Amino acid sequence: MKEVILCYQGEMALKGLNKATFEAALAKALRFRVRELGKFQVYKAQSTMYVEPRDEEAAANFDEAFHRVSQVFGLAALSRAAVCEKDFAAIQATAEATKTAEQLMAEKVAEVVGADFKFRKL
Repeated sequence: MKEVILCYQGEMALKGLNKATFEAALAKALRFRVRELGKFQVYKAQSTMYVEPRDEEAAANFDEAFHRVSQVFGLAALSRAAVCEKDFAAIQATAEATKTAEQLMAEKVAEVVGADFKFRKL
């Protein structure tokens, strides 16, 4: 599964004619923070900066990249996102594949224990 980091800009969206200068500085800061972790592509679309791993080393260091990007000044919010096709079946399959270990464990416990905490099976 391919993941990207979505970096949302705060007040930068309100800037005037020098908005591109601020966005370029932010992109440069993001590239600087992840440069040692592998090959990442940093680009902008619709006032959102994307940090996308481009090789296996970068994909393996994705958690560290997320941590480093979270410390960049000028970001209002940050999210991890899974990349998938734009059809319902692909979105559903990707959502199932991205369940956390905690969610999977909760489902298994619900199967065994149930909502009323009476054991159903072992």
